Amino acid sequence: MIELRLATSDDVSVLVGLARAFYDEDGFATTDAELAHNFEVLLRADNAHLVLATVDGSVSGFALSTTGFVLESGLVAELQDLYVAPAARARGVGTALIEDAARWAQSQSAVL
Repeated sequence: MIELRLATSDDVSVLVGLARAFYDEDGFATTDAELAHNFEVLLRADNAHLVLATVDGSVSGFALSTTGFVLESGLVAELQDLYVAPAARARGVGTALIEDAARWAQSQSAVL
C-alpha cells in the first residue's frame, strides 16, 4: 500500500539518501552536505511542499513542489523534484506523488 506524508526535519537523512540515488542516476554533482542543507531550508520554507512516499512501510520516494510569483500568471506551482526508488517503480508511487503535488498547488490557489 502506498502512503504519503509530509517530510520533517527528522527525515533529512532519508531524503538525502533518496536524492543521492536520484542525482547519481541523472549525473548531478550536488554533495550530500549541500543536499542536507537545502532540505533543511526547504522544510522551513512557507512556499515548499516536501512529501515522502512509502510502499508497505518502506520509504520509496519523494516529491518537492514550490510556489513562486511570476508576472504573467501570478502565483504558480512547480513540481521541482520527484524520485521513486527503482524497486518501487511501476506501482503508482509517482502518480500518487504527482496527484498530491497538484492538490497542494490547488490548495495554494496556484496556477500549474
